[in-house]
Formats: sequence, C-alpha cells, structure tokens
Amino acid sequence: MASSGVLSPPRLVRSLCLLAFFSLAICDETESDRQALLCFKSHLSGPAAGRVLPSWSNASREFCGWQGITCTATSPRRVIALDLESGGISGFVPPCVASLTWLTRLQLSNNSFHGGIPSELGRLSRLRSLNLSTNTLEGTIPSQLSACSQLRILGLWSNSLSGEIPPGLSQCNHLQEINLGNNRLQGSIPSSFGNLPELRILVLASNGLTGSIPPSLGSSPYLTYVDLGMNDLTGAIPESLASSPSLQVLRLMSNNFTGELPKALFNSSSLIALCLQQNSIVGSIPSVTVASSPIQYLYLRNNYLSGTIPSSLGNLSSLVHLRLTQNLLVGSIPESLEYGLSEEISTKGDVYSFGVLLLQMIT
Repeated sequence: MASSGVLSPPRLVRSLCLLAFFSLAICDETESDRQALLCFKSHLSGPAAGRVLPSWSNASREFCGWQGITCTATSPRRVIALDLESGGISGFVPPCVASLTWLTRLQLSNNSFHGGIPSELGRLSRLRSLNLSTNTLEGTIPSQLSACSQLRILGLWSNSLSGEIPPGLSQCNHLQEINLGNNRLQGSIPSSFGNLPELRILVLASNGLTGSIPPSLGSSPYLTYVDLGMNDLTGAIPESLASSPSLQVLRLMSNNFTGELPKALFNSSSLIALCLQQNSIVGSIPSVTVASSPIQYLYLRNNYLSGTIPSSLGNLSSLVHLRLTQNLLVGSIPESLEYGLSEEISTKGDVYSFGVLLLQMIT
C-alpha cells in the first residue's frame, strides 16, 4: 500500500526525539564556548580588563557580540577568533581557552599577560594564527603546539620565554611565519625548520641560541626574511641559504660567524638587505657580477674582511647604505661608490627595531 506521507505516531515520536537531541547538542556546544570565554575573563586582572570587556557579561547569552569575538556566520555559532590586541590587559592565559575548539585566531599581543603558555593550546586543531607577542610570558614553548596542524603564524616575540625551541614545531607543515625573537631561548636552531614547505619568515633574533645555521634552512622555497641576529651562533654562512632564490632580508649581525662571504649573496636577484656586522667573517668582499641587484642595505662592519673594496659594488644601483668600517680593508674607495648613494639610514641604537622596519617593508 502506498505511503500517505504522514508519519505514524511511533516514527513521529522518534523524529521529535532526534530533533530534540541535536538541538540540545548544539546548545551544549555554544554554551561551552560561552563558558570558556567567561573562564578566560575570570583570569584577567587590572582596571583595563573591566574597560575592555564590559560586554562580557554572565547574564548575556549573545557572546558573538562581545568585544573581540568573531563567530561563524551560520548556526551553530562558534567562536573562531579572539582578538584583544593592545588592550592593556593583565592576567594569564588559562587552559580553558583550549575549550574554544573552533578557534582559528588567538591574538593577545601587546598586553601584560604573565605566567606560562598553556600546553592545552595544542588541542586547538583549527588554529591558524597564534600571536602572544609583547607580553611578559615565561617558561618554555610547549611542545604540544606541534599538534596544531593548521598553524600558519606563530608569534611569541618580546616575552621572557626560555628553554629550547621545540623541534616538533616542524610538524606544523603549513607554518609560514615563525617569530620567536627577543626572548631568552637557548639551544640550537632546529634543522627540521628547513623542511617547512611554506615557511616565509623566520625571526629568532635577540636570544641565546648557539650552534650553526642548519644548511637545510636554505631549502625552503618561499623563504623571504631571516633574522638570526644577536645570538651566539657560530660557523660559516651556508651556501644553500645564501643561494635561496626568494630571500630578501638576511640579518645575522652580532654573532660569532666565521668563514668567508658567500659569493651568491652579492649576486642575488632578490636580496634587498644584508646585515652581517659584528661577526668574525674573513676573506675579501666578493665582486658583483649580476647586472641589476636590488640590494639597498649592506652592512659588513666589525669583521675581519681584507683586501680592497671591489669597484663592482658600484653596480649595486639600488644601494642606499653601505657600512664597511672596522675591517682590515686597504686601498682607496672606488670612484663608482663615491657618488650615487642616497641619504644614509642610521642603524645605531635599536637594531632589533630596524629589523621590524625591514619586515614591514616586505610584508
């Protein structure tokens, strides 16, 4: 007999039960996000927290309208971004943030967060951007962050983080930017960073890193900006890094590098800034053979370079600042360099900030 299209009472009851079940599940998920946000707020302190988060109320169910919160466009509404940059907020980052399981961006930079980075953040499988920079965070970088398989940006600079850089971060195959500068990190640069296929920016400056630059680092096809300055790194500059076809900025100043200058650095079609001052580099300055080099900033002072200044440096038509002082160079300044340099840009003082300026130029 043909169906009339009307559900029998037992089937109707089952359908209504299923509908109620899924509705309760959705409510549980959204309520979980609200409770996680309220938990986060409970760990904040200082008058700024009250000013910045007045909309975060226990009585409010509409958390998607709270300041700094972005939710999915469709139901069920889930939190996908928490942005509280430069809010003057103090407190610490609690583990309950990891209950925001749909979170793709966590931006808490330029505040006064202290304590450690919770290892529970490794449970955020959708996280693409983590920026906790410019706070007073301490402790180590949790190895559990390597489980954030979708992570693109890791920004932890300007804190007081210590310990070694977790090699497991290379398991985050989509990492494009790693900035751990201006901390108290020790140990070596993980060679596995060279296996990151999408890596573009690597900043590890102003730490206490030792060892040499892994040759594998030069194998990253999109590598644009490398700042390893102001550490205790040794050894020679790897030819593989010097020959990287996409490299625009290389900052290795104030280390203990030895060996000679790779010729590839002076014949690059992409490099715009080369900062190698205050090392122990020897040998002569390579000649420039490339027809049109984009290099603008060339800092080689405070090394042990010898021989004469090659006249071919005059072929660097984009050069605006050249520093060769405090070496063992002899002879005269080539005529090709006496004219054409535009006004100088001083890098005395805060060389870390100058690196930030260069980074802004290329991003």
